[in-house]
Amino acid sequence: MVKQQYLAALSMLEKEKKLLETLKEKKVTAAANGEGTSVRCWWEQGIERMGLEELEPLKEALEALKENVQERAENMTRIQPPSTAAATSFVALLNGDVSEDQELAW
Repeated sequence: MVKQQYLAALSMLEKEKKLLETLKEKKVTAAANGEGTSVRCWWEQGIERMGLEELEPLKEALEALKENVQERAENMTRIQPPSTAAATSFVALLNGDVSEDQELAW
């Protein structure tokens, strides 16, 4: 089990190193094209300019963030039941039970 966790962490580290290298290359290319100071950090740029190598880890990170937020919200409602419609709306939104056009109670 520990070995599996180690291998998973090592794999994640390698992906992050590749992403960092890609970002460094983009920064060098941008500087060579005269975009040096105007180049924003990757998280400030639109996803339209990202490649598949950047989008996949971003998607994984966002999914993990969503799961963490959802888990935290569920834990909070178990500890202290929601006393407002806003808390219920928030959990429903995380669960995907609310469409974008529906009005939320917050």
